[in-house]
Amino acid sequence: MRSKYRNAHVLKAMIEASGDPRLIRRALILFAGLSQEKIAQLKHVTRPAVTHTINGTRANKKFQQDIADLLQVHVDDLFEVIPDEAA
Repeated sequence: MRSKYRNAHVLKAMIEASGDPRLIRRALILFAGLSQEKIAQLKHVTRPAVTHTINGTRANKKFQQDIADLLQVHVDDLFEVIPDEAA
C-alpha cells in the first residue's frame, strides 16, 4: 500500500539542506507542479491567503492540512514551526 505522503522523503531532504521553512514550502509547491495561484483556485481562497499560510503569518490548521494534502506530505512536517492561531 502506498502512503499518501509520497513526497515525505523530498521534504526531509529539503529540511536537511535548508533551514528556512518558507523556502522549503515554496520549493515543495514547485516540486509538486503547483503554484500558489493554483492552490488558491483549487481551495477556493485568495492567493494572499495561500501566501500568508506558506509564509507563516497566518496559521489556520484546516488550510494547513489542505495544503499538506495537496503536496502529499504530513501537515506536522510541513508546518511544525507555525503556532496554532488559537494558541
